Amino acid sequence: MALVFVYGTLKRGQPNHRVLRDGAHG
Repeated sequence: MALVFVYGTLKRGQPNHRVLRDGAHG
């Protein structure tokens, strides 16, 4: 589900996608 969340944020083009990606990648 994390992957979907990051993907959705990336598609939205929000600056939060960077934080989400960092957290998903650990």
